[in-house]
Amino acid sequence: MNNKEIATAFFNGQKTDDKKSFFVEVINGVSIVFSYGYHFPIAIKFNDGYLANSDGYSNTTARHKSLILNEIKNELSDNDFKTTNELKAIIDNIRYNDLRTKNEIIEAKI
Repeated sequence: MNNKEIATAFFNGQKTDDKKSFFVEVINGVSIVFSYGYHFPIAIKFNDGYLANSDGYSNTTARHKSLILNEIKNELSDNDFKTTNELKAIIDNIRYNDLRTKNEIIEAKI
């Protein structure tokens, strides 16, 4: 899959099989796009909105991030940008505490 197809999969909530440089996981119905491994989540797509990574990593990751953020920038507020560590904690809560919406994440104050 090329990068544009991976971005489309993210927006459509579809998991991608290739976990090389840019890929999507779907956990409990929540779509998460990663760059160069699970250590750098770019964005999380809930049914009720998005959260995005405020950190940088590499030039290639910046291109991956740009591809995603250009599509959702009008839907993001300043509060929707989280650090890599904050996003990882949110992903753990999605996985282990079955949180499925952005509103649940906000209410849990993660």
